Amino acid sequence: EVAEGQMAGSFARWLAIGNPIAPSGPFYDAVKNPEWKTIRISCPDCPNVKVRKIIYPKLVTSQWVEDRRKDWGEQSPLYQTKVLGQFPTTSEHGLIPIDWLLAAQERPASNVAVHPDERRVGVDVARSGSDATVFLLREGPAVRNTEEHHNPNTMETVGKLILFVDKCKVPWKNVFADVIGIGAGFVDRLKEQNRGVRAVNFGSSAYDSKKYANIRAECYWKVREALKPDAVVPMTLPARCGRLINELATIEWHVTSAGKIIVELK
Repeated sequence: EVAEGQMAGSFARWLAIGNPIAPSGPFYDAVKNPEWKTIRISCPDCPNVKVRKIIYPKLVTSQWVEDRRKDWGEQSPLYQTKVLGQFPTTSEHGLIPIDWLLAAQERPASNVAVHPDERRVGVDVARSGSDATVFLLREGPAVRNTEEHHNPNTMETVGKLILFVDKCKVPWKNVFADVIGIGAGFVDRLKEQNRGVRAVNFGSSAYDSKKYANIRAECYWKVREALKPDAVVPMTLPARCGRLINELATIEWHVTSAGKIIVELK
């Protein structure tokens, strides 16, 4: 409003520079307003990318763009924002806005040491093909680390998880693994080795069964609440977790005929 007061003169010009992250707000409105002249600069517009060699060392490179295309996919919200310089395509049923996720990356994580009982490890075991098995470490509200493994050998993956849990100093009672599909055999092998991993069936009933259709919906909704910028202690995400952000940004939620929240993964 203060700036608008300076625009009364016929020679006044307003230059607004920003990143197309949140598909709402004053910057978004200005870009979409035909009265404004919009100049979009994407990564493919960069000289380094156009000629596929480094002309300006501090600018983006064609290799970076290609890596992001492979990691994120050309249709992903993160690729639209970070590479193409476009506001992300959003769904009215999107569970977590991408600007919340990017803000969680930018927030400084607490350096205060936490008690081991506050550490959690989550495990999602890959089914097949290009899927990756993912290990994630969380300390209180901070996601500290993620690891991806593309090895279909279940027994080898069990060994890698043991190394990850030992490195993170997490008690096995705080290790949670999805048991749907191949995860069941994974958990059985860990229990044979006296590793007290906690099995989670995301299709089972929610703790708050009046509000959520299943425990998957309940867990993802709690993640959403933790990522809210106005949460008491909002969650933080590590700098290098593009795939995690993409997956979270594409989750949709609906309400069943029984009035319960259900989430759908793309």
